[in-house]
Amino acid sequence: LMIDSGIKIRPVFINGGWTEIDCQEDLRVDIDFSTIPNSFRGQSLNFGTKAETLESLSRLNCSRVLPLIYFTRSEWRDTRLRSHLLDKCMDLVCATGDLLIVRSSAFSEDSLESSAAGLHDTIKNVSPTIEYIENAVMKVFASYRAADVRDQVLVQPMLRDVAACGVICTTELRDYTPYFVLSYE
Repeated sequence: LMIDSGIKIRPVFINGGWTEIDCQEDLRVDIDFSTIPNSFRGQSLNFGTKAETLESLSRLNCSRVLPLIYFTRSEWRDTRLRSHLLDKCMDLVCATGDLLIVRSSAFSEDSLESSAAGLHDTIKNVSPTIEYIENAVMKVFASYRAADVRDQVLVQPMLRDVAACGVICTTELRDYTPYFVLSYE
């Protein structure tokens, strides 16, 4: 399906093992990562909030992450800083010339104990004006159940003409075994 649609498929090398994804059935991939340390502290990639993790991934040669900016609830509450943050969002629009997506990046969204994927709001197709960006940011912050000053909002260009999208989890959710699981649409 993906190959027939013209999507280029490459093998993925992960810590001494690899998988080739060249047909639809291969997209359900379980990769044993038991040899990878539980803590990534001090290594090239540290997991944090969604925004912090995407920022780390953007520095890797093997990935492409759309430009992003993010900020905390406490930064957003500072009216002098808010103007600067909105200017940075507008700079992002100028660099891409398109609509934006305003995404949740709550401090408590994902942890070793739980996942809150999909729980908070994401505002798609945000028009590149200060008013629309500000309203979208306010809606995302309002969707967080608890007000934590460390919570973040992530702003990126809106991706267009997506052939496939999905999520990769580092735990198989039925029995919590330590496997990478790729789910896609």
